[in-house]
Amino acid sequence: MTIDFATRFHRQTSCRSSLTSEYSAESVWRNRHSRDRERTIREAYVGIDVSFTKTKRLPVCVATKLGGKLTPFPLKELPVKPPTGAGNRGALIDAKILEFAKSAAEYLADVSALLGVKIRRIALDAPRQHKHELKKWRACEAAMYERNISCFATPSETEFDRIIAKASTHLNDGKPLSRLPHANQIWMRVGFALFAEFQQYECLEVFPQATVKLLCPDAGYKTQKAGLLAQSRAVSAITGWPDSPSWLDDIAYGSRHDKLDAYLCAWIASLDEVDREPLGELPNDVIWVPRLPHATS
Repeated sequence: MTIDFATRFHRQTSCRSSLTSEYSAESVWRNRHSRDRERTIREAYVGIDVSFTKTKRLPVCVATKLGGKLTPFPLKELPVKPPTGAGNRGALIDAKILEFAKSAAEYLADVSALLGVKIRRIALDAPRQHKHELKKWRACEAAMYERNISCFATPSETEFDRIIAKASTHLNDGKPLSRLPHANQIWMRVGFALFAEFQQYECLEVFPQATVKLLCPDAGYKTQKAGLLAQSRAVSAITGWPDSPSWLDDIAYGSRHDKLDAYLCAWIASLDEVDREPLGELPNDVIWVPRLPHATS
């Protein structure tokens, strides 16, 4: 880390009162090299809006609790970057997926070291595991449909073998990538790999769409300006983080709605178990949502 970077990072965080002194890059650098190794390390919570889109960097949000607010770090100011995806063609190749997952784990380790934080929990917007061979749905996905929340069904392991073979044949026959069969399911293999790679952490499976359904069911689409604003305001009313979408710009990579989803994931990761609800069957066929006073199961 250079002094120039430290100055820039401090300038970025100085406009956020909760991060001004404690998390300037200068203080992070000083703390990392302090001889006092008994200092308290602040816990951080990670949200990942899982994507494997070609050339797109993985949207990752790392946040911590400061002054009663869940405040995300401006990760785009750090000298390290999350990995880029390889697209659906790459998602057919085990080696590319495993390399991506390993790079994501290395990125989190680097971020933790740079910020001087300890990752307490990670929430990922992706399936944790395959569907059981004899069931139509995973239990958590069935719970989504019971609440009128649309989602793509996760295939079983056997079904995935057939999907990979069919997609590979499609490409080998020279057919267009834009017409790739099962494109909305192939990326799920990346989620499996990330959960496996992050075994050292407590990990939660989440679905931002389900979170938004509880928070602000009439907010509109996050890809539209009004919907994005309504969703960011709804979560900020609970987390205390500023509600203007412009504050999303430097917290992660991706579009603003990708960053909002990553922050929503980080919020669920920050909640104690008593403050979140498992939809599905514990321990691993579950999508976690916030337990809100007005929410109904």
